[in-house]
Amino acid sequence: MRDLADECRFDAVNRFAISNKSVRDHVAQAGKLHYKYQKDAWLLDAVELYCAAVAGVADLVHPRGATLPPRTPQARSAVTMPVTVLSQTFRSLIHSRMRVGMERYAREYPDADVVLFEPARDDEVIFFANMFSYADRRRLAEHAYRHTLSELRRRADELNPVFASCGIA
Repeated sequence: MRDLADECRFDAVNRFAISNKSVRDHVAQAGKLHYKYQKDAWLLDAVELYCAAVAGVADLVHPRGATLPPRTPQARSAVTMPVTVLSQTFRSLIHSRMRVGMERYAREYPDADVVLFEPARDDEVIFFANMFSYADRRRLAEHAYRHTLSELRRRADELNPVFASCGIA
């Protein structure tokens, strides 16, 4: 709370909260629309608003250009806090949309078998990846492939009957 005693920080956090209200309004409006491109436009606007809001408070949390503490090899790289925050923000929005889509799919197709693979919550390779970097994509694709193979092995008892029912042995 002492941090909010500083008027500059308090104003920045207040602007962030107001911006988040606008983000929630955009996401709510997108949910009311019927046309895919119209929904996508509102959601992209929400992402842009949120990224601007995060950028507005990022310097308060961690000065621009400063690197993360050297706890992991990924953190020792030149990844800066604003890029990490924006990547996490984008990931959160994508994950939220995925959950909504999966819930809708389950309602519309109750007899369908859906197999979903997600990264582990503590997966540092995914967490520290720059979602906006083309250079990271090959490494991420390889990591995701290996993770999927390991999940298939780990969940074999659960997944074998599902795959067998679809003719996959």
